[in-house]
Amino acid sequence: RPLQLPGWVGVGVSSRLLLLPLFIPLSSPPEQPAHLFSQVFFCQEDAPLYGLAQTLDNDLLFWYDFPGARWRSRRPDFPPETQLSEAQIEAQKKICDAVLPVLTDFSDTYIEAQFPEARGIPQVEVFTLRPLVLGQPNVLVCSARNIFPPVARIEWAYHGQPLTRGVSSTPVFPVEELDFQVFSYVEVTPQAGDIYSCTVKGKTDSLAYWGETHHTHTHTPYTPASPPGRPRETLLPPLTPPFFFSYSPQGPRGL
Repeated sequence: RPLQLPGWVGVGVSSRLLLLPLFIPLSSPPEQPAHLFSQVFFCQEDAPLYGLAQTLDNDLLFWYDFPGARWRSRRPDFPPETQLSEAQIEAQKKICDAVLPVLTDFSDTYIEAQFPEARGIPQVEVFTLRPLVLGQPNVLVCSARNIFPPVARIEWAYHGQPLTRGVSSTPVFPVEELDFQVFSYVEVTPQAGDIYSCTVKGKTDSLAYWGETHHTHTHTPYTPASPPGRPRETLLPPLTPPFFFSYSPQGPRGL
């Protein structure tokens, strides 16, 4: 189907995060988009300092490995056809490095004095990649959404003991509504009585179990009240960051 360019690029800003997204609906101009291709570059004060990913309908296709200075594909046999060059990526980094401190200072002065920093509580679930057959090799999938800001690390455990063998994870990548998601996988051979857990470590930790009943059980650690005289931080889903502007041929418009 022909590509319909949307004609605008969005800039999303949280107090510690700058997003430079490009959205391309894949449909004919008169129709509603059947699919949505997006490319998002972000920078922030916390690690990872930079992120660049391409998605189709919220499914991760490709991402840029900044330490390795190369593009990576979620499927090795499916190389990216459209990607930014090294010079373009460096230009994006320079924009982020220049703009983020200015917006952070503005937010610290005028925004966070009135509103706490928005943070998402990760929504975690664990499930098998293939239909469950005890004693047969399978893959457990840990899916975590509502990650904001995009800071997360996945830790697996088996009967409470750290599990690292056969584990692989995607980077944190953007999906719709300025949300972020991450997947992690572990190779297993399920047996009766098995208990696995997936912990998403970040600004807010969340935990999900997969065990004897072979259903996901989730738990979000308790957030204690703040000491007297200190405002308690509010945990919010990442639907409305402090700033979001889109730019169109008709000029800027605030959302």
